[in-house]
Formats: sequence, C-alpha cells, structure tokens
Amino acid sequence: MRNFIKLVLIIFSLLIITSCKKKTTQPTPPPQQNLDRQTAQAIAPSVATGIQIMVLGMFDPEGTSPIAFGKLGIKQSPCVKVAGDTSDFDQDGYLKNATATFDCHYQDPTYSFSLTGTAEIRDKDDNDPTSGFYLKFTDIVYTLTTQGQTTSWKLNATYDINHTGDQWGGHIDFSFNYMDNIIWSTSFDFSYIPDDQNKPWEGGTINFNGNYSVKYGGVNYSFQIIAQNVHYNETSGCEYPDSGTVKITDGTNYLEVTFNCDSYTVSYNGTPVSY
Repeated sequence: MRNFIKLVLIIFSLLIITSCKKKTTQPTPPPQQNLDRQTAQAIAPSVATGIQIMVLGMFDPEGTSPIAFGKLGIKQSPCVKVAGDTSDFDQDGYLKNATATFDCHYQDPTYSFSLTGTAEIRDKDDNDPTSGFYLKFTDIVYTLTTQGQTTSWKLNATYDINHTGDQWGGHIDFSFNYMDNIIWSTSFDFSYIPDDQNKPWEGGTINFNGNYSVKYGGVNYSFQIIAQNVHYNETSGCEYPDSGTVKITDGTNYLEVTFNCDSYTVSYNGTPVSY
C-alpha cells in the first residue's frame, strides 16, 4: 500500500510538472526577400492575371462575368443576380448600393466554365458621376477548362475610390490565389488619371507602389510592387491593360510585366524570359 501511494504521488507530481511546462512551437521563418530568376518566372503569370482582374474589376465590377462570357460567345448572364438599390441616377456605371451574386456554370464539348462569389458595389454619390465608389469582392472563384487545360483563381479584394478637387485615387486591398499554387496579396494607395474627366471611370491610367507578399512552393516571400502608367479603357475590348508595366522587386532584382492589350511580356532584370 505504501509503495502504491508513493507511485500515485510520483505520477501526480509528474503531471503537475508537465502541465506547468510551457508549450514550445517552432517559430515561423521570416519571409524570404531574394527574388531569383526561377521564382520570378514562376510567379509571372499570376502577377499578369491578378493585375488583369484587378484593373478590369475596377472598371466593370458587376460585369466581371460578361468579360469572360464574351470571349466564349455568351451574350447574356442570367447566372448573375443583383439585389439592393440598383439605381444609377448619375449613369456612371456604378450602382447606388447593390450586391451582385455570381453562380455561373457552363459546359459544352469544347469548354467548361464556372464563376461564383459576390461583388458589393456602392456609389459614393449617385448624383455625381465623378464622386467615387466602394467595391468589395468576396470569394470570387473562377475556373475555365478548354482544350484540356484549366485556369483557376480566387479573389478577395476591396476598392475605396475617391475624387477630391482635381485629384482621383484611393486604396486597394487585393488577395489573389492562382491555380492553388501561388498566393499573393498587396495593399496600396494609388493615383488615377482619367482619360475623360466627365466620364472618369470609363478609362484611365493607374500608378501605385506597395508591399507585395507571395507564397510559392511552400515559401513566403516579401517584395515591393510598383505599377507605372497602367492604362485601361472599358471600351477598348482589351483582355489586359493596353499599356503600362508592373514590377515586382526585392530592391535589386526585379520581375517586370509589360502589358499590350491582348498580351503581355515578361523580363527578369531587363532580360526577356518565357512563362
């Protein structure tokens, strides 16, 4: 009995000691800050596609699906439901206070396509077409399979666009998951020069500079993103911005994507690379 009591006390003491020990966790390694050629080449398509969606989404938020549908020859989008106050008194293309819900699925012998998620749209002053607007994209998931190849991405983003005096600009938070392989995010203030000040949101030039975080191959990286004279006009029909560059840099090395309407080119430290 005495030995049994001693054993119980020992076990009890061990439990107390064990419970008092601090749990140790492996520290998260800091993000890498070296942009090598292989990484730049790998992330280039995700940068181009993400900027494409960022810009086109800004100019035509509730029409994000028609952009894709139009290239497939689909003229109507019955799978997009818009609720809330859908008035647009100032005719600037941004609804007064509405939410567009995408639940789109199409398939034929040559392709399959899906788009789901929501886009909130709020005009800051529906009596003033130059006033600015607020957008929020939540879990926009796009998948297109054609000729045996699949492209997919997921987007979450907010846009806060302002007009003060003769200045246009605002703030964008943008998170982009490309092919479940490359995940990047950025947050920045930007300046904007409209092509036509009477129709400022029809097209214009964007410049910004911000932090750029990307996860690729299980490794986190921290870089800088710089957009110079990225131009788009919603009447152009271009698949990408029609001009301008976006640079991802670690301060020394850089990936540069140059847009040209329906295509883009990629370079690393000024030397063209394939993607």
